[in-house]
Order: sequence, then structure tokens, then C-alpha cells
Amino acid sequence: MKTALKKLLFAIIAFIALIVCITLWNWREKANAVKNFTAVEAAVTSARSTKSSRVTKKTTLQLEYTYNGQKVETTVVGSTLGNLGDGVYQKGDSVLIYINPKDENDIVVGKIVKRGELNVYQKPKKYEKPDAKQVMAISLNEALVRYGETTESYMGVRDDEFVFRGGEPEFRIELGNFYKPEQYENQIIIIKEVTWQINHHKKITVWYEKQNDTLYIPRHYCIYSDDMEF
Repeated sequence: MKTALKKLLFAIIAFIALIVCITLWNWREKANAVKNFTAVEAAVTSARSTKSSRVTKKTTLQLEYTYNGQKVETTVVGSTLGNLGDGVYQKGDSVLIYINPKDENDIVVGKIVKRGELNVYQKPKKYEKPDAKQVMAISLNEALVRYGETTESYMGVRDDEFVFRGGEPEFRIELGNFYKPEQYENQIIIIKEVTWQINHHKKITVWYEKQNDTLYIPRHYCIYSDDMEF
């Protein structure tokens, strides 16, 4: 009888121990899953942050100088050559520090005691969405400043430049409405084809006529969806 009770007690204890082990294992797996998810989430957040920001490395210089009998330490951010900004100029490992930039005589000579680097995060500029009326009123250079990066046109080319001779592909055929045959037969007309993405499924292509090396003026445009065929 005692032996049977001992066996029963042992079985109960073994069963409880098994339940505890399984529970602990499940907790461990959940903890690892949360940890891995957090790591992935952090990586995605980091990637998004890197994509949406530009990192610029700038040099930091820790300076030391004496002013009015007192030792002063300061740090400036900028180039390692020439003007460091804030009235600080470098010459070798020495620096000239204008305490009062308006007074050329109020100057001390200091030294660089430590160099370092600083990551400066700059969010990319937000560009405007191309607008047909607006784009026809400004030059190519102004448009690039306003609308940013260009993309491929319906022709599958980006920022294409060609000599207009008439008889262009159907995508460009309306350009013929702006030039008489005697114009493109007797002079060289250079056209630059530039395209911007308006949204995820629509583009605008603008044709600019070259006036000189720096000036391109708009002559015509076309707005179309990505799946349109000409």
C-alpha cells in the first residue's frame, strides 16, 4: 500500500514538474519572439529614418585658450581648414579666436586639444507636386528646384535631349504644332524632355527648348497615366 502511494505521489510530482517545464519553455519562446520583433521593428525604424534623413559628418574641434587669465575650453563644429565659424580661424594646430568679432584687437591664440566627428541629420527637402499651369511658366532650372528628382518618360528615357526635325514618335508628335517646317529645316532646335512623377500612377512630361547652355524654356507638356499607350 505504501509503495503504491509512493508511486502515485512520484507520478503527481513528475506531472507537475513537466507542466512547469512546458510553461517555462513557452514563456521563454514568447520572450524571444518579443525580443526578435522589437529588434526587427527597431531595424525597420532605423531604415526608415536613414531613408528619410541625410547624414552629414562634420568635424568637431575641442579648443583651449586663456582669456583674462582664465583657462577656457570650447568646441566648434565645421571644417578643419580655414574659417571654422563663430569667429574662429585655424592655422595648423593653432587657432585664432575673435572674442568680439567686431573688434579685431580682441583676439586670442588657442590650440586644438581634441578632434572628433559629429553626425548631423538633415531631413531631405520636400518638393512640390508638378502643376501643369505652373510648370509652363518657369524655366527648367526653376522646375528642378521646385519639383526635385526626375523620372523616366513614356519613351523609357530620363532627361532626354534631341534635335527636333519633325516626324517624331507619336508621344512627341504634338511638338509639331509649335514649329513650322522652315524653322526646324533651317535651324537647329534642341529639345530637352523631362519627366516628373505626379503621384504613384501619373506622370507629367515637359518639353523644353534650349535657348543657351543654361536656359531651357517650356514649349509643351503631357500628363498621362503609367498604363497609357500612345
